[in-house]
Amino acid sequence: MLKAGILVLSELLCAVVTADFSKGVTINLVEIKSDPEGSAKMGISINLTCSANIVAPRALAHQISYSFYKGSAKMFLLENVVSTQLHSTFTIKSARASHTGFYACTVEVGGEMMTSDPLHVEVKGHLQKPQLAVHPTKLIVGSQIGLLCQADEEIPPLIFVFQKYKNGQFIKVYEIKKNSQNYTNLKIKIKDATDQAYRCSIQGEDLQNISDFSEVVNVTVQDPFSSHQFTIEPQSGFFVGDELTIKCTVQMSHLNSSDTKLELTIVKDTIPLMTNVNGSLEAKISKTANTNDSGEYLCNAKWQSSFKTVKQQVDVTVPVSTPILSSTSIHRFVVQGDGYNLTCSVSGGSWPITYTFYKEATGRPLHQMNLSGFEAVYSIPSAQTSQSGKYFCKATNSAGKSTRTKRSLDINITVKVPVSTPQLSALLNTTIVNFGDNVTLQCITSTGTLPITYSLYRNHSHLATILTAQSTVFQVTINSSEHYGYSCTAENHISSQSSHSYQHWLVYSPILLGIMLILCCIVKHQKSKRLKAQNQHIQDSYRENDYVIDLELDKTGSASGSSCEAQYINVKRQMKEPKMENSGSNENNVKYTEINFACRKVQQQNPTIYARIDMTKL
Repeated sequence: MLKAGILVLSELLCAVVTADFSKGVTINLVEIKSDPEGSAKMGISINLTCSANIVAPRALAHQISYSFYKGSAKMFLLENVVSTQLHSTFTIKSARASHTGFYACTVEVGGEMMTSDPLHVEVKGHLQKPQLAVHPTKLIVGSQIGLLCQADEEIPPLIFVFQKYKNGQFIKVYEIKKNSQNYTNLKIKIKDATDQAYRCSIQGEDLQNISDFSEVVNVTVQDPFSSHQFTIEPQSGFFVGDELTIKCTVQMSHLNSSDTKLELTIVKDTIPLMTNVNGSLEAKISKTANTNDSGEYLCNAKWQSSFKTVKQQVDVTVPVSTPILSSTSIHRFVVQGDGYNLTCSVSGGSWPITYTFYKEATGRPLHQMNLSGFEAVYSIPSAQTSQSGKYFCKATNSAGKSTRTKRSLDINITVKVPVSTPQLSALLNTTIVNFGDNVTLQCITSTGTLPITYSLYRNHSHLATILTAQSTVFQVTINSSEHYGYSCTAENHISSQSSHSYQHWLVYSPILLGIMLILCCIVKHQKSKRLKAQNQHIQDSYRENDYVIDLELDKTGSASGSSCEAQYINVKRQMKEPKMENSGSNENNVKYTEINFACRKVQQQNPTIYARIDMTKL
């Protein structure tokens, strides 16, 4: 009991003493000084002394607390000591550039506290080159990497700057300020497979003193998708109706150890067509292609924050329809020399379309053109007969490396020639025919597409018509003395031409002709006698046989006893000068008439008629 009472009494006495001591303590001034003052060289010691002016009712006994800080805002506590002295010293051994900055101290005693004004201390020199450690050194895009930058010989506050190598240069990625540590840790996410080199540096609080960069640390970064393929088949091109297969596949990197599921999505333009979120490494769509399937397709692969996409353009081509070949010739024939067009047209197909014209006989292209249109025209300026034949055309369009070609049906083009002016001629060796003879007339043209219709006319009166594939002949019987004015026409589908009138032969009756000649001679003789009576002074020097005409005729006009084959009549009038004493008058001239007959061989013997005229006896 006695001991307990003594203990309680001691505690009460101590409390009274403490209360009495704290009562009346005043801190008038706290200041901090450096030695050396101003700037200092790196490596020397710097003494920071904190002193206080304190007023207390009795002597102080271990009651003053001194705290030393670096930084104008007391950011980093350097030391805290308790002393009975009115001053305390903190020593910076082997000063470094990081010691440059503001310092302050705080004094606390008897429940009173006061802080000194900040003191700037400058240490000339360079900051320590920091060290950088990276973990892990092998990783995939989308995972995190840890960076540790430290400077053991420097004191905070410090600013840590991190850089990474990108596109041929180092760029700053982070800046961290540490008030109480000379190291810092940074975790960053790898966003790209090229993020493979890092370094760091430090700088002081005044931002004027910057260290050299640490050694560069390289890491191995792999794409989480070691293989990312987007295939659309058929790869040669897409036509409407083809089987269209769209397949998106990936292979994950062997560095991937995460349980995060892979997500694959096939997108057309902005619309997702299929999404696979069960971790499968493939997404696939198969369908029959149509025009609505044209567009931009994307294969999106997503794992954690890593995303990759592959694009492909799909253009579905409409194959050309079967072309139709037509001609400007309505009747499928063309007149020689005229121009005409061949038109190859399709009802549908994606442009451009290649049109090719062929002549079946040659098999070689005649003309080719590539157009953004549904028809092509091949013009032939002047048709020739050699261009007659079968024609066809082909239309072709393409989808990528694939092509589709369609062939038209054949059309037949015939180049027809107009008939030329026909020539009418008689197939005779003479220009004289007899009544009752059959005469062969030939009507012929030099040009003209067969068949040709020939018609025979006499004095514009139609006699006969013949349709033939060549020149033609007409048989005509001579039964009229007015056998003249023959002509013919030639006509085909193109044109019609008429010949000139044919009048190149003489039709006669031998008996009638003989009588007419005798009468003509009598008239001539009578006229001669009258002339002699009027001209007595003219001597009669004429021979007795000068006016004798011998006629030997048969009813067909053949001379008796003649064996000639040609039939003709040749009447010549000759003039003979008489012996005259006075040649002053032209009417004294005597006119002679000579009649010669030639005959052709006859098949039937006819009676012969003889005529002899003696002009001197009349």
